[in-house]
Amino acid sequence: MKTVQNNLITLKNVVIKDKNQTLVRDASFTIPKNQIVGIIGKSGSGKTTTINAIVQPKSVFKGEIEYAFSNPHNHKKWLKAISYITQEPNLIDDEDVYFNMKRLYRNHGNWLKRFFNFLDKNDKENLKKSLELVGLSDKIYFPVYKLSGGEKQRLEIAKALFNNSEIIFADEPTSNLDLKNSDSIMQVFKQLKDMNKTIIIVIHDINLALEYCGKLILFKDGKVEKTVEKEQFQRSEIENFFDQ
Repeated sequence: MKTVQNNLITLKNVVIKDKNQTLVRDASFTIPKNQIVGIIGKSGSGKTTTINAIVQPKSVFKGEIEYAFSNPHNHKKWLKAISYITQEPNLIDDEDVYFNMKRLYRNHGNWLKRFFNFLDKNDKENLKKSLELVGLSDKIYFPVYKLSGGEKQRLEIAKALFNNSEIIFADEPTSNLDLKNSDSIMQVFKQLKDMNKTIIIVIHDINLALEYCGKLILFKDGKVEKTVEKEQFQRSEIENFFDQ
């Protein structure tokens, strides 16, 4: 496992298999720091499989993934560096927002605080600031089941911010949301990018991809067909990689 400095993550000819089935073939691309990088492609093209392999490289059959900082094999350090947001929020509906924020907090100052999941004054201030950023400060003691789908996804982003994650992996976080809520989620991701975070997002909406992503990685049939920087985006080309 090597480290590189020019990019946050670099994939070189990565092959991913499940038993005898090849899911991704010869994937090569880079993830630059402090950008929103969109991974797009039709259903079954290898998008989610690839980001899962970046998060957990043990699934890589062949090829190489290089990281510019935390080595994923240093599991504790890697977990502190990343957050993973999926279509279905990882929340306890019967508990309030505050409980869900502190439940998986990883940055306690010492083992005793970690054992009792105790938040000191500074932790609590950071928790509130994280909720403010995503527009949920007024819902801090609301039970999660009273939140809308968009609010639940914003809560997931607040959890990532509270944990001070450097990289946020997001697997179609807007797929179950309406246009207004989808746009609000992407606006929050843009704010995080401006805070020097890196967002790697599997995205199903071409309009959101074109507006918010600085780079797109185009998947087709288990292969990376092309990578495109923002100044080269062409809707007529990119729309061919979305389900109709």
